[in-house]
Amino acid sequence: MSLPVFDKVRNSIEALDEKTRESLVKEVKGIFEFHIKDCNDTPSIYTLDLKNNQGSVLQGKGSDKADTVIMIADQDFVSLAGGKLSGQKAYTLGKLKIKGHMMLATKLDAIFRQLVGKSKL
Repeated sequence: MSLPVFDKVRNSIEALDEKTRESLVKEVKGIFEFHIKDCNDTPSIYTLDLKNNQGSVLQGKGSDKADTVIMIADQDFVSLAGGKLSGQKAYTLGKLKIKGHMMLATKLDAIFRQLVGKSKL
């Protein structure tokens, strides 16, 4: 279920004009690595790079080390990206685990609002 979310984020980044993409990268300055666990606890890894060039999304680990690693269940990630679950609440409830730059992770809600919007996921 998380793959369509990352596809939407990738498409949203690619649809931004060059100036807006550069502005987003300058504002965020971070690489997020997501470990999304399915119902069998098997993780899929996705990287959201909003630190280099004009931003990118890829399946798997990126070539640069992530600033923040997010571990979350697939359904919780979809709820988080769709705005149905806040990052703070997910973290408090133990549904979201973070390694690395914690303050960078606080930008995720705004990033997903901007890139995913309020569309149904």
